[in-house]
Amino acid sequence: MWYASTHANGRTALQASQFNNWLPRLGAAYQLGTKTTIHGGFGMYTFPWNTDTYGNGQGSAFGTSGNETDSTNNVAPVVTLSSDGNTNYQGAKGAAINSLFLTAPTTPDAFNGQSLGFSQFHQPVPKLMQWNLSVQRQVASNMVLDVAYVGSRGSNLAYLTDLNQVPQALLGPTDSTSRPYPEFQSITGVSAVGISNYNALQAQVERRMTSGLEFNFNYTWSHMLDDQDSSGWGSKQGNQPYQDAYHPSANYGASNFDIRHAFKGQVVYQLPFGVGRPFVNHGGPADEILGGWLLSGTWVGQTGNPFTPSMAVNNSYSLSSNAFQYPNVIGDPKANTQGINGWFNVAAFASPGAGVFGNVRRNSVYGPGLTQLNASLHKSFRITERVTADFSASATNLPNHASFAQPDALIGTGHTAKVTGVTVGGRAMEFVGKIRF
Repeated sequence: MWYASTHANGRTALQASQFNNWLPRLGAAYQLGTKTTIHGGFGMYTFPWNTDTYGNGQGSAFGTSGNETDSTNNVAPVVTLSSDGNTNYQGAKGAAINSLFLTAPTTPDAFNGQSLGFSQFHQPVPKLMQWNLSVQRQVASNMVLDVAYVGSRGSNLAYLTDLNQVPQALLGPTDSTSRPYPEFQSITGVSAVGISNYNALQAQVERRMTSGLEFNFNYTWSHMLDDQDSSGWGSKQGNQPYQDAYHPSANYGASNFDIRHAFKGQVVYQLPFGVGRPFVNHGGPADEILGGWLLSGTWVGQTGNPFTPSMAVNNSYSLSSNAFQYPNVIGDPKANTQGINGWFNVAAFASPGAGVFGNVRRNSVYGPGLTQLNASLHKSFRITERVTADFSASATNLPNHASFAQPDALIGTGHTAKVTGVTVGGRAMEFVGKIRF
């Protein structure tokens, strides 16, 4: 335990300060002829190392035991600023403010038998090295092609762990006394031992608005690996599983957000009808009806995210706050007929047994991909010199194509790798009219 007021254990801060951090960055560009440019760069970066979104708070300096409300309908105060906090102003239904706040314990046995959190005092700063090399080529007067290699490597990254997990050699049904610190239950927190690697080929073709058409299409092949994902904003990017808290390298595998192939694009097209356009350009009723329409759309098509099959019943006896047991791989996880009723072959996995960790690799199975096309049609109608009417029709998921969520990843009786959700809702259409003056 550490309290700022007492400087317990000689500490004057929650974490040791870091002063020897060097983050160099450099870049270069070279023009090859009149239509080709080569770019390259390298940089080192970091982020606040002591406030990861899954990190612990600033300690346990106080606790609460209930709450206080005004039960006298503004007749008596709940508390006054001049009070020492020990006076009850509310009568029988009230309480003194100090009685609702418990002072933090300071005795050595204060947390015995409880689960705790820890903050590492001497914690290295995360290091992110990034580099890229790209070639940009003008392929027409209004079109550019860009191809790039992008890479990065992270070290000293946040790794959620449990310092009091039962060691693998001591796993068993009666191992409750085999924790390294048997006075406590789980001791969870973040250690700066995580690593990551990312490599990607990125290609893009872009056309500036010419003859009523502009577009941008890009494709990325990438592979990201790490031994745990953090900052998932409430598990939005998946869970943070591990089996053996003492060997993070055993958890190294595809990242939760590893997407091998991603194709995206956007198009804006002025339909060729109306004044100033190739057809029906003489004004009049035909122009009012057919002219001036603008069509736009966005497209996303990408492969799925990985996940880790795990046992529905955890018999590892690891007593870990993470509570995962991986199965053993005994066959080919790929289903013969992949579908929403069985996304992967559950028969390829088996229980490793009681008191044993499984051998499946983290995030070794990939889920369904995502496909989405959105489109919009827009036109402005001039009513008078100062009044116009805008009309637009928009649709999300225009083809009404189902993009499925991750399947049931549990291994055990009654679990068949079934998909029960979607990541993109059904087609939704919206018609909007506006009068502007």
